[in-house]
Amino acid sequence: MARFKRLHEYVATECGEFKADVLSSNQDELVEYEIKVSKSDLRREIYKPKHTMYTDPKSRRYWVPNRFYFCVPENLVEAAIELIEENKWNKYGIA
Repeated sequence: MARFKRLHEYVATECGEFKADVLSSNQDELVEYEIKVSKSDLRREIYKPKHTMYTDPKSRRYWVPNRFYFCVPENLVEAAIELIEENKWNKYGIA
């Protein structure tokens, strides 16, 4: 649904340097979605180098999403919010 509201013309799965679960794009923005199904899966995100690149302008290479969302089941929403806040990932959200 978000693809149509944001007029994203392109959607791809398992793509990019970091194998994003889903990327969607139009001419103005690039959005990455990571699908997480367990708390341990969610916590492993801390160790992925892409988050340093996404949040630190000095370390950026290639493309960087304008927005990043964790797609989680309802029982992981609190854990996802905590992870985002702990790491000060300001442009991150939950879908």
